Amino acid sequence: VTGSFVTAGYDNTGDRYIVSAIEQGEPEKIRLLLADTDLLNWQEHLLAGVPRAISPDIDLVVLLKASAVHGRELPTDLLLYNTREREETATLPAFRTMGALSMYTYVFVPQWTVSGQHLHYIDIFGYPDDPRHGTTVWQRRSQTVIKQLPNVVPIGPGPTKSSMVLMRVDEVKESGSRVIGIVVHDASNNQTWEIPLPDTRILGT
Repeated sequence: VTGSFVTAGYDNTGDRYIVSAIEQGEPEKIRLLLADTDLLNWQEHLLAGVPRAISPDIDLVVLLKASAVHGRELPTDLLLYNTREREETATLPAFRTMGALSMYTYVFVPQWTVSGQHLHYIDIFGYPDDPRHGTTVWQRRSQTVIKQLPNVVPIGPGPTKSSMVLMRVDEVKESGSRVIGIVVHDASNNQTWEIPLPDTRILGT
């Protein structure tokens, strides 16, 4: 696979290869190739956005779609694409200003819980009076937002199938933020627990 931008890796179960490529000279044409690691039965899809997170439960892919807004190429939509049905199935509710999403959607990758029932993604709350970045929690079954968590960033699945680990920061910044705690959100009962960790640098989870 070749292109102007190519990524390759595994899904979070380790059972599938994922390759995506943006065509040289055709930025609107994005190819997604999926294969089981044991069978190498490659399937190819042409997408309307950059793939950001694949659900471990069913074949849903989060797409980040960009469009020209006021002369700039900006992220404008978060979409869900079903690789089994080969169609876009939903547009995720997210903050939009002047026709565009926050640029941080390029930086912080959306995270599915291990069950595939809940998606955590970066968003903006409180605009215009008190805008701040945080995480929106979306439930696949009801297709609704069940919680908004300000000043946290999703960094990976938690210890149970319905939980997620998030970093709490003093302010979300693309260049780097000061971590002031760890939050665990359990989507099954919509509860959160916090571990204070002042001035700690988190390297991974």
